[in-house]
This record gives sequence, C-alpha cells and structure tokens, in this order.
Amino acid sequence: MEFHSQIVSLEKEERIGRFTEHRVRMIYIEFKLLPKIESYHNQRKEEQSTVQIPCSQHWSKSFRDWSKLPEDMWVEILCRISQKQVSRYKAVCMTWNHLISNVCIPRLYLSSDIYGFLYNSKSEPLLSFRYNRPPRIPELRPDDTCYQLIPSFPHIPYFLSYCNGMLLFNDSRILHFFVCNPAVNQCVTIPPCPDGCRNMQYSSLAFDLIRSIHFKLVCFHCEGSPITFYVFSSDSGRWDIHEVTFEHPAAMHRWYEHAVYSNGVLCYLSESKHLVCLGIDRMNASAIDLPRKDTMELLGFIGESRGHLYHSNHDHSNIFFWMLEGCFETARWICMLTICIQDVVANPKVGNMLKHQGISTFMPYALHPEANIIFIGTHKNIIAYDYSACELRGLWKIKEFKSRALDQRTLWLYRQCFVNLKGLTRHHEPYYF
Repeated sequence: MEFHSQIVSLEKEERIGRFTEHRVRMIYIEFKLLPKIESYHNQRKEEQSTVQIPCSQHWSKSFRDWSKLPEDMWVEILCRISQKQVSRYKAVCMTWNHLISNVCIPRLYLSSDIYGFLYNSKSEPLLSFRYNRPPRIPELRPDDTCYQLIPSFPHIPYFLSYCNGMLLFNDSRILHFFVCNPAVNQCVTIPPCPDGCRNMQYSSLAFDLIRSIHFKLVCFHCEGSPITFYVFSSDSGRWDIHEVTFEHPAAMHRWYEHAVYSNGVLCYLSESKHLVCLGIDRMNASAIDLPRKDTMELLGFIGESRGHLYHSNHDHSNIFFWMLEGCFETARWICMLTICIQDVVANPKVGNMLKHQGISTFMPYALHPEANIIFIGTHKNIIAYDYSACELRGLWKIKEFKSRALDQRTLWLYRQCFVNLKGLTRHHEPYYF
C-alpha cells in the first residue's frame, strides 16, 4: 500500500482503521505475537475491564478494537519491522507519527547493524556501502550519493562532520551549512551563523537519536578562554551564543576537526595529547590527559561503543583500548583490551594483506557500536576482528584515487538513521534527492 507524504488526519477513521486492521493482522501472524495479545486480553478480562482486545478467534471484529491496544504493545509490534518500513507508517496518523519517531525508530536504530563505511581523505567523504562481506575480498569504492543531496552539487562543498547517520557540510561561497541524511534522501539547509561567526575553526554536528530526534550544530574558534560557542538547534530553528571558560591552557593546541558526540558532550583530540570535552547541554569545557600519553608516539582515535567513550592507540607490537569511566570532570581511563598484533597477522589473509606494507603500518580505526568487533588495518586495508572469539569477520580493500589514503581519525561506521528532516528544522524546508 502506498502512502501520501501528507499526514493523514485523525478524522479519517475508516481509512486508518482499514489499514490498521489489515497491517496489524499481518504483523501478528508473521511474528507470532498472538499469544501475547491473548494473554493480555485474558488478564484484562479478569480485571473486568471494559476494553476489549481482539484475539485470533475474532479477526472479523471492528477495527476500533485494534485502536485500544496499549501503547507498549504497539511499540512491541512496530519494532518487529525494519526501520525503513516502519518509517513509512508515520503517515497513518499523528499518534503513530509521534510513537514511531520518538520511540520505535530510536529503538530500531540501536539494534541495526552497520550499513557501510564512511571514510574521508583530503576533505572528500566517500560512502562505501559494502559492509556485508561477499565470498571474495571486496573493494571500498567511492559513492557520491551524499553529495547529490546537496543543492550546490556538482560543486563539492566541504565535509565537516559525521554523527550517528547525519552528515554535515558547508559551502564557503554562500556561507551555508547543509545537514544530510542519506537514508531518507534528504538534505536541509542551515542559515548562516550570526555576524562574527564566519570562518569558524571548528564546526561539529551533535546528534543522538536516543536522546532526541533533533540535532545541534556547534561552531566556535579556539583562540583562548573564554570560548564563544554558536549553537544552532533544529528544535528552536535559531542560533544561540554562549561563552564558556576553558581552564586548560596546555590543551589549547590544535584540535582535530572531527569530534565524537557522547552523552551530550563533544569530544576532540588535541595535539597536546588531551581529550577535550565540550558539554553542549551544560555549556562547560574540560580536558583529560590521554592514557600513556608520555609513551605513545601517536594520538590514536576516539569512538563510542555501547554508551561509553573509548580511546585506542598502538605501539609497534600491541593495540590498546581504554574506556573512560565516570563523569567527564572526574573521569579516569581503564584499559579494557590489549591485542597482540602478531596474533592478528598470523591469519593467512591478514599476513598476505601486509605483505608489501609491513606490520608497523597496522593500527586501529573504529569500534563496532554494539558488538565485540574492532576495525583495524592499514591505510589501504580494513579488517573486522572479533576480539572475544579471536576471529576475522571481514576484510576490505580501500580503492585509492591519486594520492588519497585512509586516515586513522577519518573513518566512521555508517548506520542508517531514518529520521525525516522534513519539518524537523523550523522555517527551513529540506531539499529532496
């Protein structure tokens, strides 16, 4: 059944009812949820409730009975469908729209698998949707789908940030920002920053579907304390200005542009070997020493997995993973995992991959957000390694163009997020691909 993009009004009961009865019946049968419904029906009957919940023997009852299912049961049903499929049902009515947008899609997003890789070199992102490993070793080829969503395409704007399925670009010619969601083929234009906010040194996207369906865009220039933040909220549709005191002069060295958004905090790596934490909700700033910063030559990378922030680095023989425990102001690093590189390269496929590159180029790149899998490799190859089972889960080649090569802090694991940008930002309609 096809749906119009316009939201169906609540007054159209008959149309909604016909759809609801047909679709719910199919879902109940397919996922065998009828015993749960019957159990609920019997429980309510014992309580002498006037609400009648249909069971398998009464499919012919009026659709109005279906509308009396409790909200948690609707969530149970709708979350048995894929993100892409359930996002279409937001058009049924305003109640479903709210339930699916705020409850079902965030829940489904957490359980979704990695859709592909997003890696960046020379400020040009390349989406590679080849995570599921075919029999032979695949190549990660560039995909300009995300660019085609942007109104200024084929002029390629500057890629700034990636955060939980959303991509941030800007176009210096017109001083506009663009937030793109490739999963729903939409791109929304963000108005320019207020006066005095041009040529910002750092611009990052803050989006966490578990916390809110709205995103924030944070821009600032780091020249000293206090730091002036310009924050755009898709909820309010306007820019706000905040001044934040930063009492860590040693950490004021150059920060790497791409931040990780974790639990309401934007986290940057500083060349001074600090983790710089900028609280977007409370508007505060702090800095934490990286683990073993005096003995590690490189900065490594930071990432989030299962709600925790991790830092990973390596020497010539081991790869280390530390988890940040506690609040950012009083946090401490705990070493969670040490992997011997020799154990990994003992696999014939990995050894063959490193034949002409050397073990010294081996490094960590990313953490799986929900599984015991890390992504490690070289600037030309990526492998998925299950550290709990000590098994190789995937191997990919990076297809290079000219002098482009993979950088340790510019590879992300892309998960589809079916948040509709239409109507999300007030006064700014999205462009469609």
